[in-house]
Amino acid sequence: MDQIEIIKEIGHGKRSVIYLAKYKGKNVIYKITHVLQNDIDEKNSRYYATLKFYEDIANHYPNHFLTLLDHKIDENCSFEYKYRIESDNSKEAHQSKICLITIEYPILDITLKDYYHHINRSNNFETIASKQRKIYSFVVQFNCMFMLMQTKGWYHLDSHSKNIMGVYTEDKYDEMKINDLKFKIPLFGIRWYMIDYDPMYNKSFNGNVVIKSGAWDYIKNDFHYYLINVIEYILYQPYWIFILNTGCNWKCTDITVKKILNSPNTSYIKQLLPDIQEPETLKSCAIALAIVLEPEAYMKYRGFDKKISTEKFNKLLQLTKNGQYFDADDIKFYVKNLNDPEKNVRYFIDKLNHT
Repeated sequence: MDQIEIIKEIGHGKRSVIYLAKYKGKNVIYKITHVLQNDIDEKNSRYYATLKFYEDIANHYPNHFLTLLDHKIDENCSFEYKYRIESDNSKEAHQSKICLITIEYPILDITLKDYYHHINRSNNFETIASKQRKIYSFVVQFNCMFMLMQTKGWYHLDSHSKNIMGVYTEDKYDEMKINDLKFKIPLFGIRWYMIDYDPMYNKSFNGNVVIKSGAWDYIKNDFHYYLINVIEYILYQPYWIFILNTGCNWKCTDITVKKILNSPNTSYIKQLLPDIQEPETLKSCAIALAIVLEPEAYMKYRGFDKKISTEKFNKLLQLTKNGQYFDADDIKFYVKNLNDPEKNVRYFIDKLNHT
């Protein structure tokens, strides 16, 4: 690691700061993370889970996961975290003098969140069909990444829209082999990566040790945590437009959720979802689906038809519909088959090849 040359800071997490750096002649990601003593003492700790994930998955699939080039533990780390500390767990970690330092490759271009914003704001010369193809390609790649992780029993516990990043490419296709399955995936200019492998979870490797702050409730069904992120971000555009134009926090009341799940116009949403016992996951998924599939009903459940003028209500409704690049039937198929990612991959590859 003596050959590292830090160029500039490019991001930060709850425990870490990320830099663009030069290492052995190539641009790399240089990441410093505060860790606790038990993170390096226990063989089933977060630190070991991260390294084990590189060994099992990431280093074998460099087209969709970051490759670990080098790492070390610095037990007298002078790194100071200058951002707001969000939790007691993070505060405890930042009081530690121990750091995990990793060097990863490649450098990526854009987060999923920023990419969706870019698509929504792109010029009028790009058709809805073109934007839809880009999103469907992401759906396929994301499901393939999930399937790859599952070959060794891994789950990513923080797969939000900033931990999914893309790199622009001139490659037309990506040929992926997962066990005995082979897929030829249309890329439409961008190859997607899952990043930030802390925390990762694998029951056969680390039991319940990395499961804290209720996260285990999401993992019990195997798909709970995955589901909440899929619903929230794959269906991101109309979701974002709705929030942007209303100032509405998506964490609405339990009464609204009950209306979504029990009213005649929207009760089918509950039937689409796999059996979800964890209340917050069910709530989040139901809200996201209602905004996308039944925006008018959702807005009325929230009382917007009484709080704002008819003209503004209709304008907001149209904005939400204009941001819908995911056909309703495709959403329903996708959600109904979340427990069968292979089926979803084949379905959306077929859609991409025939549009």
